[in-house]
Amino acid sequence: MIKEFKANYYRLFRSKSFYIITGILLFFSLLSAFFIKFVVDDPFGVIHWFVDQISQSIKKNPSDGAFLNIYLESVDVLSEYNDLAGVIKSQAIGGATFLLYSLLVILFVGKEFKSRFYINHYSGNTPVTKVVFTQWLSLASISAVMQLLTAGLTILICSVWCTSFHVGNAAMAAKYMLLAILGNIAYLTFAYMVTFIRKGTVLATVLSCLYTLGFLDILFTLLSVFIKQLRLLALSVQIELTVGDADLFAYLSAIGSILFFIFLYLGITLVVAKRRDAY
Repeated sequence: MIKEFKANYYRLFRSKSFYIITGILLFFSLLSAFFIKFVVDDPFGVIHWFVDQISQSIKKNPSDGAFLNIYLESVDVLSEYNDLAGVIKSQAIGGATFLLYSLLVILFVGKEFKSRFYINHYSGNTPVTKVVFTQWLSLASISAVMQLLTAGLTILICSVWCTSFHVGNAAMAAKYMLLAILGNIAYLTFAYMVTFIRKGTVLATVLSCLYTLGFLDILFTLLSVFIKQLRLLALSVQIELTVGDADLFAYLSAIGSILFFIFLYLGITLVVAKRRDAY
């Protein structure tokens, strides 16, 4: 299995898509640091000016106070991005970043089919399920490391650059990081499953975009009005509701829901791999 890991990492690190997506993630990391500096430290005074304007509008038109207070609450939420948990919320947990990791998986697996990688392994002595599981685990582990590194880079820049940045609640930051990593693995496992079953990248990209960005979860959210338990099937909703919620049960239920999806998508992939004729 160690040889399989090394071979997967070798092929991944030689792919152009890996470096392109890594570059985009690093850019997002720098952009997140700039955003935190801009909002928290407010070096140009824009946020302070905005708050003053809203406050004056509320005094002049008290009837609009309830509506305008929403903007002030938004500023208060953004001001919380001055600690470890805030960085992870802004940089590691998000549909756009999850989608990038999913695209990396789609492009890599699609390339494996074009290079006849699977056919060569199917014709060998290595069990098919072992090949597929090892490849999935390689991609999942790489994505987890990339998440940690990009979030760490943002934290490092903010700690040096932002005057008001502090550690904050480190335990909450660790919980958010675990949620971000597992959530990302669930999405990329879905992308891995679709790409492996369809042997192509176009449909996998479309479905992954719809799923990762939460469009498919809208259906479960609407149905949960009638059957409350269906909310557990809306993965993006589970992640979003858990962020900022101090309730332990909500957090554990979200983790359980994410693990369920991971095992479901991976299980389907392994079943298909075992029954598929390589030719």
